[in-house]
Amino acid sequence: MANYGDSDEVNIKYKKLLSDDLSTLSMVAHYPDYENSELKEGGYATVTYIVTDGAKEKVNGEAVSDEQYAAKENPRLKISGAEAVYLITVTGRTHEMGKMDDFADAKEYALVNDLEKEVKAAAKKYTQNGTFNYEKALKAHTDIFTPMFDAVTFKLGDKPTSAASNEALTKAQRGKKELESDLAQRAYYNGRYAYLCCAGYATSRLYGMWTGEWSTGWGSKYTMDANVNLQTSSMNTSNLANAPIGYTYFILRQLPDWEENAKATHGYDDAIQAPVNSDGDKAVITETCYPYPFRYWNAGTSWMIQPLFETLQCYGNIKIPLSDEFDLNALKSVLSVTEEDLSDDDIKAIEEKGYLDLEKDVLLPLLIKSCNYWDQLMTEEYYTDKNGDIHYEKGKKTLSDDEYFCILPSYSPENNPSNYPSPSDANCAIDISACRDNIEMLLTVAKDTGCKISMEKYEYLLSKLPPYLYDSTGALKEWECNQFEENNEHRHLSHLYCVWPMFETQNNDELTAACKQAIANRESENEASHALIHRSLIAARLKDRDSLTAALVKLMNHKIHYDSLMTNHDYDRGSCYCTDFAIGYLGIINESLVFSNNGEIELLPALPTSGFEKGEITGIRARTQAEIVSLKWDMTAGTTTVTIKSDIAQTIKVSCALAKDSAKTISFAAGETKTLEF
Repeated sequence: MANYGDSDEVNIKYKKLLSDDLSTLSMVAHYPDYENSELKEGGYATVTYIVTDGAKEKVNGEAVSDEQYAAKENPRLKISGAEAVYLITVTGRTHEMGKMDDFADAKEYALVNDLEKEVKAAAKKYTQNGTFNYEKALKAHTDIFTPMFDAVTFKLGDKPTSAASNEALTKAQRGKKELESDLAQRAYYNGRYAYLCCAGYATSRLYGMWTGEWSTGWGSKYTMDANVNLQTSSMNTSNLANAPIGYTYFILRQLPDWEENAKATHGYDDAIQAPVNSDGDKAVITETCYPYPFRYWNAGTSWMIQPLFETLQCYGNIKIPLSDEFDLNALKSVLSVTEEDLSDDDIKAIEEKGYLDLEKDVLLPLLIKSCNYWDQLMTEEYYTDKNGDIHYEKGKKTLSDDEYFCILPSYSPENNPSNYPSPSDANCAIDISACRDNIEMLLTVAKDTGCKISMEKYEYLLSKLPPYLYDSTGALKEWECNQFEENNEHRHLSHLYCVWPMFETQNNDELTAACKQAIANRESENEASHALIHRSLIAARLKDRDSLTAALVKLMNHKIHYDSLMTNHDYDRGSCYCTDFAIGYLGIINESLVFSNNGEIELLPALPTSGFEKGEITGIRARTQAEIVSLKWDMTAGTTTVTIKSDIAQTIKVSCALAKDSAKTISFAAGETKTLEF
């Protein structure tokens, strides 16, 4: 393993073990023992079960020089005369490895014993007449995942799919000012594979899961102030059936800590606050400092909930199966729509049902509790007047018609005004957009579920959010007040939340122009691909073909891709492994080919201006409970053909952005498929 850091990970201890019957080769590790560590008596193990018809022999390897190695022996296994060798591996962790002082001398470990039983049981499932049946084992896997992978197909141009190597495709793109179709197509499939690997249990993280290092970049965290968000941009439209399930599990595991964050940071009751960073299990806000005041990142909760609302739009009200991936009893408080916890009878009823209802059991309580955060954050004492100036008036209880709340404290990742050195500010545009998003999602879900809780206070909040302001260039301001001046020397575009993931610019020409100007003003992108990915998603929502293509050409043109087509954090490959572009690319392409919202589908809203002259995509989902069975376009012929299947009875407005006055209002019966030509 590579890259020990200079922190507590250097104190990890590990051993290699070979079982007496030579059937398993294992590595067992004890986590570092440091003050306040929740895992100071924990560890993990990886057990590999060797199935072979050959002869096995124990070999003593050379002494291991790592200071972290806690054994004298370095056992190896020699196999000879074999027709086949199968290695079946399982990994797991425990909080009960024992004390670090006892680790080196221990002869056996309970976790290793448990994993040995597990891996041998797995092998037994596929063993017939004493022989391991690899094809049967493989089929059990591919039966699940091949249909998911094949649910969407993507083809550019008329030529057969290129058989050239990845290296050849990336070399052919290098230095070009136009997109190469073959690379654009293959990168899409590579992204589907990568996302599928991350789906089902959790979701994709900034650094990916294929690292081979002890001390990974960014602590291998899930970074939720844009990286996770960029990568979940296609979570629903990409038609990966288990991705929304895994993402829901990912959220459910964290929720008790989200509740603790709102209480510990602000003293808010019956509220939740997402952190910027999580390890996927724990999500307490532990990182905050002057340049990165993560405790004031108000918008994060809404942004993390938004993909679940999009699941509702794409698939309808799905069932979230109960699983040992989360502790239902730990969620009694946070999954209650009131201040009273769910009762034991409530939990029992859910257990008997066997699943959580996405809309009623998950979205409704989360949206109420995140709205409660906003409600307690804002007070009439701090307000914004009609001219955009912010004020404080002690004891003020009401706002007049031309007065609005001032959101304070407020944080726009990871920027600060040009005339103020701190990023702890007021009236950040992302907060205004996220709060609006939060309340609008809640009002929709409350209506759908027949929720009897009054929405009056949330509707009042919505009506009193500070209005957007524009700077002297006409750009949307990042801080909606006169006190703070714009700082465009930054890569983040968080203040354009109103564009993506929201839809506020769709029927607002003034806001659309202001957001395009904001992008034009912000030329600083440093070396991180993150900025160009975010910019691409925003450009697609703004239906700005030129801006989208320019960003994609930069991303494809630089050295961001490894030969495997996995991606780097930087577009000059100056950093490290990062799945932002590999997986975020799916969202960019889906958004460029199909815009959708409730009752609305627009085709080719931001078709790239090169490399995409002709193509077809099949199987992607639209945010109106419909599937794009097929979308074909041909720029030379000037034609677009789409086949849409609606899951429900509804009327959909269908248009093509490249065909003027093309909108058609089409009625669908549930399950009906219709084909339209433009």
